[in-house]
Amino acid sequence: MDFENLNHLNARFNLFSGNLFPMTNGKSFSFFWKIHSAFSWLTQIILIIVMIPGYIYLPIEKLFEDEMSGFGEIFDAIMFLIQCYYISLRIHTHKDMLYQLIQNVNEMLHITDGIMKNIMPSILNPVKTPLNFYWSTNLAATSLWGSLAFLLLFEKDQFRYEDYGIPVAFTKQPFSRTTFFFGSVFIYISSLYMVLKKIGVDFYVVHLVLMVTAQYRYIALKYAAICQEESESNEFGKKYSQEVRQRKEKEIKTLCRHHKNVI
Repeated sequence: MDFENLNHLNARFNLFSGNLFPMTNGKSFSFFWKIHSAFSWLTQIILIIVMIPGYIYLPIEKLFEDEMSGFGEIFDAIMFLIQCYYISLRIHTHKDMLYQLIQNVNEMLHITDGIMKNIMPSILNPVKTPLNFYWSTNLAATSLWGSLAFLLLFEKDQFRYEDYGIPVAFTKQPFSRTTFFFGSVFIYISSLYMVLKKIGVDFYVVHLVLMVTAQYRYIALKYAAICQEESESNEFGKKYSQEVRQRKEKEIKTLCRHHKNVI
């Protein structure tokens, strides 16, 4: 039981998205996943570059149609990019701190008493269904949205920037069906990577919070168990032997160190 293996969804989306956030203490990812990550980030950089002239040359009436939906789309896209990439940047720039946190969490997860083993399922199981619904609906919606652009191939011979799902400028407009096809393929792939990265960020942050929450719950339950055992012994008129008292003191000191590591 460790940070990586407790949540397989988090580990898988961390790889598939190309985020490659720290999962184990100091362990490096394979060459394949590093190349995959570089490709995924390259698609995002290119997408941002071609979106800028795409929106600049977008007809002004497109921005104001449907009660300013065009401006709403731009704002939503900017907020999505900031939310996803800013958090990713923060995580990667604080890798050393995260490696230390993961090491502390793994050390705590190696505790073999029944309390820790019971806490982890009670923390992780309630979020499995919402997380599965979250990633499946997001990927399904993105796949459906990206596929709609290909229907235009049967309706037109010449295309403009606004015909893409996202206004992007790969070449001068109007452009041919071939250019539109390959442009739509790129947007489809890059959009999937963008959503995968957002899902990967959300899963990673949620997993971090759940791991820290589990440690606080363990501290509370363990301390309550120690106090309850002492109270029951006093109730029946039993006196602690020196050996038992020393064991209790050791458990409380261990609990204090545990709390310090969590903080």
